[in-house]
Amino acid sequence: AHLTSLVAWACAWGAVVAISLARGPSRTASYDAATAQFTVAGSWLPLALMMGIFFFKYAVAVVHAMKPGLLETTTAVAGVAGTYGLFSGLFMARALRVLGVMKLPRLVEQNA
Repeated sequence: AHLTSLVAWACAWGAVVAISLARGPSRTASYDAATAQFTVAGSWLPLALMMGIFFFKYAVAVVHAMKPGLLETTTAVAGVAGTYGLFSGLFMARALRVLGVMKLPRLVEQNA
């Protein structure tokens, strides 16, 4: 079960990060090299992700309390771990896309 959960988490995480990186750097963020600061537009998405994690974790705990054996199946383990991998991947992808904004000015400066 441990290997199944790790593989499910890693596959979901990797798929989300790869799909997000294919979209390129964030269009709602900017980087000021002079002050070494990022500016990221406000969004409801991080709050929705955090609430999603909370509600999913709560649902898993309720299922575990009401039907303990249900979460011991390979399918359930893969589903729970994959969902957590999805959430983790979304946070990582957003961070990497924001960091991608920092690289754009350097490419422009080198070509100029």
